[in-house]
Amino acid sequence: MVKVPALALDDGTVLYDSTAIIEYFHEEVGEERALLAPSGVNRRDALQLIGIASAIYGKLSDMYDESIRPPEHQIATIVESLRKQALAGFQMLESRAGNGWLVGDALSQADVMVVITWQSASLAFMPDVVHPAAFPKLARLAARAMEMDAFFSTLPFKG
Repeated sequence: MVKVPALALDDGTVLYDSTAIIEYFHEEVGEERALLAPSGVNRRDALQLIGIASAIYGKLSDMYDESIRPPEHQIATIVESLRKQALAGFQMLESRAGNGWLVGDALSQADVMVVITWQSASLAFMPDVVHPAAFPKLARLAARAMEMDAFFSTLPFKG
């Protein structure tokens, strides 16, 4: 299907889509090591933040798709609308961010998705408006995550 991400399991099964892959790993590592609470307010809060970040990421993806169209077929108003929608999402995330991890006292799936989205926007798609001065809490969250090799080693472009 030329679908990314995809995870090939040892038994030959292939899982497509980030959500399916994440759920598989949560089951494999067990509740105590999963990055998403099995229930309760922490799960609800994480799912809300993941949803916002995923929606922003979708806007970034749509912006990229528009940018690779032949110039004569690009529609500037679409890109501007997508940028405004992404910015609104970043404002929502900034308002929910604190000084530590987003949900509880530990790294969660919400942090992973928000940091990936932040990196994509601030380093590639919207660095003119998504930067530390505009979103200081999200910038601190990303910096904290980047101290971990699990994040830093996966950054395709070291900004």
